[in-house]
Amino acid sequence: MVVIGLAAGVLNYAAASGSLLPFLVMSWLGVPMLVANATTLAATPLSFVRAFWEIKRVPQVMAVPLIFAAAASAFGAFLVAKVVTAEFFRDAVPYVLIVCVAVLLTFRKTKARIDTNSWRGRFSPAATRVLLTSGFSVTSVYAGAFGGSVGVMTLTVFGVVTRWPWPTINAAKNVLCLTTSLVGFGVYATTDLVLWPVAAVVGMAMVTGSLIGEKLLHTLSDNTLRLIVAAATTLAAGGLLWTS
Repeated sequence: MVVIGLAAGVLNYAAASGSLLPFLVMSWLGVPMLVANATTLAATPLSFVRAFWEIKRVPQVMAVPLIFAAAASAFGAFLVAKVVTAEFFRDAVPYVLIVCVAVLLTFRKTKARIDTNSWRGRFSPAATRVLLTSGFSVTSVYAGAFGGSVGVMTLTVFGVVTRWPWPTINAAKNVLCLTTSLVGFGVYATTDLVLWPVAAVVGMAMVTGSLIGEKLLHTLSDNTLRLIVAAATTLAAGGLLWTS
């Protein structure tokens, strides 16, 4: 789990899809999926600690979207922790993983269009606030409930709605993910679903992984990392569907 946590931290920094790895590995090792999901989400905030140093780079228009995102994340976490049954969650996971793969595979084209300014929002500050609030209210419910590839989803929302430069978008993504993951942590901490020793190990490894993620980008592109995660996730989804 130390190795997996390191890899997840690197991916969260470089490709915004790292939380899938601890969940998949724990599930393969026989941990119930609800427990694996809660343990992963409890560890995730530590992979975004660098966001504390990036808050000043986030535009003020993000204040309201962050409030709604926090509430939506709490709602999503509550649904999984208190309402959804283990059987329903296990049946739904393969299809959720397929959605994650689709998001990962289409993001390269989306980012290319964003980088070339061919698909960028041209909205007033008020309209930008409304659109970001609406988009993140949806993605944050998912972030609290499962969270796999949610970073890629939020990057896409930022890229479509705003005309911010990429460093600003990435910083805002990190602050948003830190906010929603902290809220999810608070909800799951009230349950008996979290394997706290595992969450602590994975979380600390994620911190280290996030610190070395930037250096790894000089060796492997973020797209290559996403393709690796997409391949592993596809195999996992297929295996789950085969055995269901």
